[in-house]
Amino acid sequence: MLPSWASPTLLVVALVGLAMAYAVATRLLSTARSPGGAYGSEWRRAESRAEQMLAEMLPAEDLQRLRQHGYLEVASKQFEDRTYRVPRFQGPVAVYERGMLTSLLCVRSVEPIPNGDAVLMHKLLLEADESGYLKVANWIRPRPFAYTI
Repeated sequence: MLPSWASPTLLVVALVGLAMAYAVATRLLSTARSPGGAYGSEWRRAESRAEQMLAEMLPAEDLQRLRQHGYLEVASKQFEDRTYRVPRFQGPVAVYERGMLTSLLCVRSVEPIPNGDAVLMHKLLLEADESGYLKVANWIRPRPFAYTI
């Protein structure tokens, strides 16, 4: 039984409105990052600006390692034998203790951001507030023998 204020016509109009809003939002999100989409050129410009900022902010040896090895190493300030490997392209940050992979950390931005911005986000957050970063991160424990070569 419908409440007295809800007529079947009102419900149909509301459902159609929600479906249209969902379709528009889905279309915008799918084209925002697509190279051929309406917003593709904007995304490419954002990626380019992020790469420029990354090159300006990182020391030359860090930038070279990032490009050659696909990750940036950030030394822990709290734990003596711990380093974080921030991936070149967005993904989990690997935690190494005494040279051994111990965990993966998942921290993402709410909105899509270019890869260069994500690298800087992880680096700056780890250096400025490592304990805060570790509190908000989702921790993933790698399972032995979970990966095959």
